[in-house]
Amino acid sequence: MNDKLLKLKQKKLRQKVSYLRTELEETALIFQDAIVEFEIEFGEFFRKKPPTKDTHKRITTEPLEFNIPREDVNIIFRKIAQKTHPDKFAHTNIPKKILEEKIKLYKDAQNAVGNKDWARVIEIADELNIKFDDVKKDDTIYLEESIDGLTNKIEDLKSTYAWIWANTNEENKEESKKKMSAANTGKKDSEETIKRKKRAQSTPEAIQRKSDSRAKQKFPFKDTKPELLTHSILEKHNISFKKHKNFKLYKSHHQADIVIEPNHVIEVFGDYWHFNPKKFDGESTQKKRRKEIKAKDVWKRDKYVIDGMKEQGYKVLVVWESELKKELQKTTQKILKFIKV
Repeated sequence: MNDKLLKLKQKKLRQKVSYLRTELEETALIFQDAIVEFEIEFGEFFRKKPPTKDTHKRITTEPLEFNIPREDVNIIFRKIAQKTHPDKFAHTNIPKKILEEKIKLYKDAQNAVGNKDWARVIEIADELNIKFDDVKKDDTIYLEESIDGLTNKIEDLKSTYAWIWANTNEENKEESKKKMSAANTGKKDSEETIKRKKRAQSTPEAIQRKSDSRAKQKFPFKDTKPELLTHSILEKHNISFKKHKNFKLYKSHHQADIVIEPNHVIEVFGDYWHFNPKKFDGESTQKKRRKEIKAKDVWKRDKYVIDGMKEQGYKVLVVWESELKKELQKTTQKILKFIKV
């Protein structure tokens, strides 16, 4: 791989790490509330004393340690320390604000070294204009390890009983509570019972019930920043809208980001997750739920969804995350023109 392609690949991977780090922070905050709610409901099965958010702080904020050679991370840290160690400024007249920023970077780097967090260390090095090609010119394997670690941590949190309970429909909570409580009493089903349940869950009727139930849930569980920005544009212009309206398509369900009745839909696409064609080609890949997916497959799915809504008489506008960030005024006008305000 030539140097230019390598740098582009590294840039993409670093952006992905940054995105996942933010997603993990968001997931941890949501999970922290979810586990408190869960143990209030199921305390008789899991704990004897009432939970508090502080009780569970360790669960959601415990540092993630990466499987990256510590010696390489340490070399970068030493370069950072030469520019940020507090002792370097003991007898200088450096402004207080700059001194505080330097010390903060030093402490952040210290924490990153403890977790063998290569991605964070080189991010700090970049802020300080420190070169590190002499340590690891091609660090893609370290960045990919960081991506896997962050992805797995997010998925682990979202697979917990607490997360599932917090995002279960009210109408299904009583049944879910019975199942979760039974699962923790030590009682096990016989093999015959397990087989019978699997057969019952595999019938067309059961599959349809699952599909209908899932369609009523909101995914994702929290509006994204680009969605919130689009909401604010509409609210500023006194435009009423609905969030996450369910559409029944040919073979599945879809929740539209924003619906303006009677027949307008706005889909707010993240550049990374929806592979903005201005930034990715059809063969670009990413890992989602531990599976590798290609841009062309995501585009095919998005087209299927958009075409499905159009067939039901709706006009659909796609707004990209980067449009909102870089061309807010132009994008606002595009939205208003779309709904003919």
